[in-house]
Amino acid sequence: VDSLFRLGLRFDEQWALNVRRDESLDFEQLADKVVDGIQQGITAWVCAADHQAYDLLERLRKRGIKAPEDCSITGFDGIAPPAGLPRLTTIKVPFIEMGVSSVIRLVERMQNPAAQRRHNLVEGDLVLGDSTSER
Repeated sequence: VDSLFRLGLRFDEQWALNVRRDESLDFEQLADKVVDGIQQGITAWVCAADHQAYDLLERLRKRGIKAPEDCSITGFDGIAPPAGLPRLTTIKVPFIEMGVSSVIRLVERMQNPAAQRRHNLVEGDLVLGDSTSER
């Protein structure tokens, strides 16, 4: 959302799907909502994880909608695509670095339980795939 505002783009919270405590759309309902959004002019969807994005790609394809021709879809993780689906544009997550960092931090906390909490930031790598286009 910060990036949308920084780029001068509008954020409409009605299209932030399955992020509210009281909202739990199943995959079919979610795909139907995305189709509604596309019909209203939304051109890109950001999924929290690649497996969700691949599932959405598949369900949209069954509804006659293709990425990137009809909309762009991104994920987050950097996993390989299932057979028959295009590679996502995604952020490849450094899982090994995250694991090592977590274990080091756990050992530090065990040695000093009163230590302050920290937020460790690890940077992912942008992987350009076949699920996005410039519009």
